[in-house]
Amino acid sequence: EITGTDGESTKHSLTVTPDGGQQQVFGESDPTLTYSHSGAVSGETPSFIGTLSRASGESEGTYPMTVGTIVLTDNGNFLADNYTLDFTDGVLFTIGKKAIDVTDITVDAIGELTYSGQAQEPKPVVKDGNLTLVEGADYTVTYSNNSDAGTATVTITGAGNYSDSRKETFTIKPKTLTVSPDS
Repeated sequence: EITGTDGESTKHSLTVTPDGGQQQVFGESDPTLTYSHSGAVSGETPSFIGTLSRASGESEGTYPMTVGTIVLTDNGNFLADNYTLDFTDGVLFTIGKKAIDVTDITVDAIGELTYSGQAQEPKPVVKDGNLTLVEGADYTVTYSNNSDAGTATVTITGAGNYSDSRKETFTIKPKTLTVSPDS
């Protein structure tokens, strides 16, 4: 505690600053958020209880970190009552996109199709664990070699919270022609 020239006591300021670069991948749990501190009087070691938090949201993007439940506690010659706790605003937590080609993203097998003379565009069922993803919001699709009999390819490209792409194949079997002799 400091006594000012007017005889009133003022407190030292102890600043908590979230560590930069903290992040996770979409769909994962938040890590324990870390921070540093400054402003303690030489020889005193601050003690804290509680945790940092961040603005709510689970989609890909950035979220401001907040002081959360952090409070100062006494620790030996460090007395919490001698300090005010300040927080450095503006440090962001990042949720990155999840790669659509990781093993927990699955694509249901596409059944065989029969040659029709038209481009075949079956809709793949793409899942992130038990969650069925939505075409247009979570991914887009493009097709190649999908008109003639043989092996066709659908390319699934991440969108929204997902990134990267993966290729899946499906079979277009020849159409059976029936030949009947004239009577």
